[in-house]
Amino acid sequence: VEYPELVRQLRTVSGKCEVGSCYAYQNVAFSASGDLVYAATGDFYSEWAQRLLFEPLGMRTASFGLDALVRSPDWARPHVRISSGFSAVSPKPTYYRLAPAAGVNASARDMGAWMLAQLGHRPGVLSQSVLDVIQSPQAHSPYERFGSQWRRQRVADAWYGLGWRVVDYQGHRLVWHAGAVQGYRAVLALLPDHDFGVVLLWNAESPVPTGLMPTLLDRYLGLPVVDWLQLDQVERQNTRATKPARSRSVVRGRKPR
Repeated sequence: VEYPELVRQLRTVSGKCEVGSCYAYQNVAFSASGDLVYAATGDFYSEWAQRLLFEPLGMRTASFGLDALVRSPDWARPHVRISSGFSAVSPKPTYYRLAPAAGVNASARDMGAWMLAQLGHRPGVLSQSVLDVIQSPQAHSPYERFGSQWRRQRVADAWYGLGWRVVDYQGHRLVWHAGAVQGYRAVLALLPDHDFGVVLLWNAESPVPTGLMPTLLDRYLGLPVVDWLQLDQVERQNTRATKPARSRSVVRGRKPR
């Protein structure tokens, strides 16, 4: 189904709750913002993002679309898990169908520039008044306290902002988000009141690096040490997965008469 038809079908969808009272992921609805930008300006969302964000922030390799990704002289191929480890695959073009909700390519350096702006270091691009809005709690999402071990132990309350999750992390305001598609993972976390941020990007279908985020947050905040990575457990699982299975050869025949 093409994007215009998906937008038309939104009018037939019943919401789970009143607007602004709860949060649920919906990339088609989010991408409608691109239609509003085009209707108001005559330019595409990607052009405005390039002009207002990528260029002034110095995000030199940030781009939109699959073609821009593969044309880059240096880009990370996605990797999926196979029985012997990981294997490189081609990025799925379907991920790029809804540019405002996805479709952005960025390097670690680009994301560092983005996080500095989110921490208030580029007020000419992202003003403090804008940051105050997008990083403030908008819709209560308490169920997000139970999505992982570190959330169950560290998060006291959870909300959704505008493009950010906003949680109480042991008494500290944590603004964060994570995402995953085939072969790619990303985690971003900010402690705005401490001027501290973390970006994790990896091109493999492995959940292990996600444990780095709470590990770094705990170390910075001086919280008790918890083994969020659990590398010993991962190593045991990998050993069992790669250990050759025992085989038997059984030959059965009729008893001689």
